Amino acid sequence: MMREPLSWEPPLMGELRAHFGDNMQVRYVEFEICTIRQGNRPVMEYIREFQRLVGRLRQWLEQLLAYYF
Repeated sequence: MMREPLSWEPPLMGELRAHFGDNMQVRYVEFEICTIRQGNRPVMEYIREFQRLVGRLRQWLEQLLAYYF
């Protein structure tokens, strides 16, 4: 027996993404900033990745960014 697709699911998921999507992305970038490591790569590559991540954050204070850099 085939079940009918839920008619409310796509609108609900859209609303959830609209409401929480940015917050989840910010949390992900914050995690990335806190765990980024240079490792064996060149320092310029590390700096570029750090700057790319910083560009996605709007609310972090300069002191926090300097600490994690």
